[in-house]
Amino acid sequence: MAIHFTFSNTGKNQFGKTFDNPAPFPIGFSTSYLGNLGLMHSKLIDGCVYKPEEYTEEHGFWAHFIYPTSICESQGSFLCLNTYDRAKFTFTFMQYAAHVPNGDFVKYFRELLKLPLASEYFLNWHLKIGRLC
Repeated sequence: MAIHFTFSNTGKNQFGKTFDNPAPFPIGFSTSYLGNLGLMHSKLIDGCVYKPEEYTEEHGFWAHFIYPTSICESQGSFLCLNTYDRAKFTFTFMQYAAHVPNGDFVKYFRELLKLPLASEYFLNWHLKIGRLC
């Protein structure tokens, strides 16, 4: 079953919460950049930061290879988000960007849409001949 969310704000700070857990969690804060409005989340939160040693057993060398990029892009934050620049939407520690055709974000989203609960979370999205629709 999908998790349902509600959203609220206090000043520039944006929050979400689930129906089964009343404690709000930070989504980001409203910001602007070169005339664009959007959200940004760059705060580091314990347990939500990429540590290559936690992934070495599964991914070996590659867990450490991507580490410098993750630090440059987001300080390693899994929760990093921005929606205010030319990319329109980037998130997570590697800053997957929605504006890159067939880029990491698009590939990631395609995989999400293959999951059993995808239709509950993404009501208006589906794959058609391998393309996001």
